[in-house]
Amino acid sequence: MERWYVLKTREGREEQAAALLARACGRQLWNQVRVLKKRRVFRSGGALHLLDGVLFPGYVFVQTACPEALSRALARSREFPQMVCQAERSAVLAPVEAADLAFLQSVCGKELAHPMDVTRLVLTADGRIERAEGILGRYLDHLVRLNLHRRFAVARVALFNRSQDVLFGIILNQDRLEKAESAACPGSAGLRTEQRKQRQQL
Repeated sequence: MERWYVLKTREGREEQAAALLARACGRQLWNQVRVLKKRRVFRSGGALHLLDGVLFPGYVFVQTACPEALSRALARSREFPQMVCQAERSAVLAPVEAADLAFLQSVCGKELAHPMDVTRLVLTADGRIERAEGILGRYLDHLVRLNLHRRFAVARVALFNRSQDVLFGIILNQDRLEKAESAACPGSAGLRTEQRKQRQQL
């Protein structure tokens, strides 16, 4: 039976690891390979832009019905084990548990193919959250940080057998956003810098 597994790789090399897995392992060994994405708000020149980044830095998700064979194929690859951060220098797939998969599918879609979108906040006159329209609305009781200026929130979520701080992008009801951008776009050095800052804030 096919299910989702997660594979550890080096932070910042997720896309390369996913492409290498797809290239090095026979197509019969896997169904889908995903680097999960999130959407954040990036302020530049007084304007607000949407920035797509990696939801879980250092992890690649793969759907397969034969994890043992896929693990052996990864271990045989002369390239891939060099990208995996494990003491044994071998590629090991860890199953995604049902509760974790339910969260991932709720934020990235059934096939884990869509970025986790931003949540729109409606505030009261004194700056309190009156309503949250989006995924963060389910986790308002678990907020550990809220930065309205930089348009992000951090909630503590039970995920991967531990409490995990997950960063959610937010917009306010009055915000007007410019065209969505990607951290991989040419000339987006400022966006990549913003990604690094966001990781450091967790």
